[in-house]
Amino acid sequence: MKDDFRRSVEKDIKELYKKMGCACLRFPATFDYPLGDATPYIMYENGKYHYIISERGTEYKRQTTTDYYKLLFWIMDDATFSIAVYWEVNNRIREQDSRRLSFKKQEDLLACIDQSWANKIHAQHAATVKKHPFDDNRGLCVDRIGELREKGYSYNEARRKAEEEYPKLADSNW
Repeated sequence: MKDDFRRSVEKDIKELYKKMGCACLRFPATFDYPLGDATPYIMYENGKYHYIISERGTEYKRQTTTDYYKLLFWIMDDATFSIAVYWEVNNRIREQDSRRLSFKKQEDLLACIDQSWANKIHAQHAATVKKHPFDDNRGLCVDRIGELREKGYSYNEARRKAEEEYPKLADSNW
């Protein structure tokens, strides 16, 4: 049963990657046992699917369901987030909050699989932005802190000066 489960999940995840136009270079989870480095692992026990994230013996997240499709969503939520963040780093716009690009990229990837998945993640992103608004000056402010530190300013003084030059721009529009 466990081998059938594993083969089924691996096959389905590879198909979902194909729908996104991505190669599954590294499977986004392991089976049955944690690696200990926060790589998600999947277990199937007593008719239930478990999606678990743990690091160095501490469990940070455990989701349990009897719905196989929900398990696939959890796997692809984390996988697309990782892909989106990697993509954002390589396409960064310094005058924009990095989440603008990464959130949009994740939603676009999930929409290739299932629009309802993209809608669900969009709602989560909107809630995050409402609680923690975008700040398009952040990247510029961080760059300025670095410049001032190189000129000999202490971190606190460099931060104060940089934040005066690039004040926080709270934008909760998403």
